[in-house]
Amino acid sequence: HWHGLRQLNSNQMDGVNGVTQCPTSQGETLQYKFKATQYGHSWYHSHYSSQYSDGVAAPMLIHGPHSDTWDEELPPMIVTDWIHKSAFAEFTKEINGAGKVPQMDTILVDGRGKYNGQGSLYQQTFEAGKKYLIRIINGSTNLHFHFSLDNHIMKVVSMDFVPIRPYTTNSLSVGIGQRYGVIIEAKPTTNSNNGKYWMRTEYVTTGFCNSEITGIPSANLTLQQTGIFSYSDAGSGEPTTSRFPATVGCSDEKPSNLVPVVPWTVTVPQNDINGNTYEAGLDLTNTNKWHGAVNRWSITDTPMWLDMSNPTILNLANTSWTPEYDVVKYDYDAKKGFVYLVISSGKITKSTNPISKLSSPHPIHLHG
Repeated sequence: HWHGLRQLNSNQMDGVNGVTQCPTSQGETLQYKFKATQYGHSWYHSHYSSQYSDGVAAPMLIHGPHSDTWDEELPPMIVTDWIHKSAFAEFTKEINGAGKVPQMDTILVDGRGKYNGQGSLYQQTFEAGKKYLIRIINGSTNLHFHFSLDNHIMKVVSMDFVPIRPYTTNSLSVGIGQRYGVIIEAKPTTNSNNGKYWMRTEYVTTGFCNSEITGIPSANLTLQQTGIFSYSDAGSGEPTTSRFPATVGCSDEKPSNLVPVVPWTVTVPQNDINGNTYEAGLDLTNTNKWHGAVNRWSITDTPMWLDMSNPTILNLANTSWTPEYDVVKYDYDAKKGFVYLVISSGKITKSTNPISKLSSPHPIHLHG
């Protein structure tokens, strides 16, 4: 799945099994072909079960204009939580009613991290005075994190595939699946004693934001030092720098900061926002479990259960649907422009048969 890419007139190439295609069987290949109508950095990943949690993912970069300038660009950086057991096996316990979401073991940056005292941290080298473009991707299963580099101010220049008017911050909140581009000038606010600085990916467990990472507890800020940036004349040893006094939470960046360079004019939607709001979550009740005692995701009263051999795309001409496809009918005039479709995370309150749901901090985007 090409995360966040608009598949205009190429819906069948979005890579979402059960929705836009059947799964690709072991030993088979499938060539994807589509027109890239956006630019920036993102990631592509398997959409089958928990394969992306087991590492079937990689960065994706489409070059285009930016809202500021830099001297050098670093390769896109995927930050993710990680579990050393099979994610497929562990998350099967979740849907089988084990009682809680599996806990991840550690945090990886560009595939590097420490676990039980072993492993290595992500490292980069700065040359004093240069400006560096750093492309950050949150490829996590459960982790909403705050990115920062000790003693350095970040200039945020893009969010997802949108160049934005630059703003500065010392800590950046990055939700699951989100991408940010930042420019950091190699000019520390305070020099370290050995030319090295900690990079941090910090998290909290307040609300429904994250489950605890067993190898890196949320209260242990030292273990959330997941990278080292060194200047070309750096000395030996690890950094001795301290974190900025930033508040780590579970919210997106302020919308007032995310101002597109090229604004998009949205006409008045042709439907009403009331009645077009849906609550997504993991169904925790024992009702409507038509395929055994498993917990399933839903946005209506009926938990979803897709037929992988009969994906949604093959049923677009249907006049009626199997309830398990969880279809929300939007029969509007395409020539009249936009419609409201609001999806939040929580509990259905206007249902005739309310479902208790486990909320999720995973930002939602449309597929296909």
